[in-house]
Amino acid sequence: MVPPAAADPVTTWHGNANQNMGYALVDPDPTNRRVVVTYSCCSTCGCQAQNGLTLLYTCEPTDPNCGCAGQTNCPGFLDAPFLPAGYEDTALSFNGTQVVTPNALAVGPRNTYYVGNYRPATCSDVANCVACDPNNPGVFCDLTQPNCCDDAAAGRLVQFTLPTASAGPTWRVAAIYPGELILGLATGRDGSVMVGTDLGNLYRWDPVAETSTLVQTFGGAVFSITQHRTQGDWYLELRAEPKIVRLSEAGAPLALPAGVPASPPMEGVLQWAPDGQLYRLIGDADGTSTLTPYPL
Repeated sequence: MVPPAAADPVTTWHGNANQNMGYALVDPDPTNRRVVVTYSCCSTCGCQAQNGLTLLYTCEPTDPNCGCAGQTNCPGFLDAPFLPAGYEDTALSFNGTQVVTPNALAVGPRNTYYVGNYRPATCSDVANCVACDPNNPGVFCDLTQPNCCDDAAAGRLVQFTLPTASAGPTWRVAAIYPGELILGLATGRDGSVMVGTDLGNLYRWDPVAETSTLVQTFGGAVFSITQHRTQGDWYLELRAEPKIVRLSEAGAPLALPAGVPASPPMEGVLQWAPDGQLYRLIGDADGTSTLTPYPL
């Protein structure tokens, strides 16, 4: 956790799962003090924990609101994902590291979240399996009964809930983008979800109408999406030139602010912060990872 003041120390939490973590998203409820994390290890990398969705708790077990009491690594990353996934590699890499599903995270309505390319490891083809797909709106699967299998993880926009003290996690496939791999997700202040894919397409998913609209097509994969929450502008990182682009809330191209470079080095992930800056994280497994702020 990077503190607001640069002079303050960075807080580090550890896990004992020996797992690659692709994406992380802070729970918007500050009393929970937890982070949703994707475990995304390649099929031959020898990670000890299974791929899927897990939690990082930043609170102490003695805190009455802390959900990690009784866990084997608390505070820290939990060993086992609450929604396990299979090992599915992709044909893409990020700063030299292979991209593995599931990918991307975004906050959804009413205590739900979105993740891209998630296919549960618990699926079954039994006759009475639950089909929680776009053909069955509002139907959620859980771990108490068999859920129907899908052909592949790619292109699946999945809405899920976190486990609680009284109930387990649930999920449903909200939309499918055939032949595409979801790489970037971000929720807009109007409740819509921006979806970026490896084919350079940017879609807007309407959770009320349950429809997708193509916003823009770029010359390279859309890896990262974030929104300026007060102005409404979107910032995207692409695998193309320029790397960073700015769109209006409606999706029209805009010029970058003077302090934001069009093509910074390596590949990064963007995040707007309430301090009025755009942050770019470079994750490099074989080198130095950096977090760079750009005033807007």
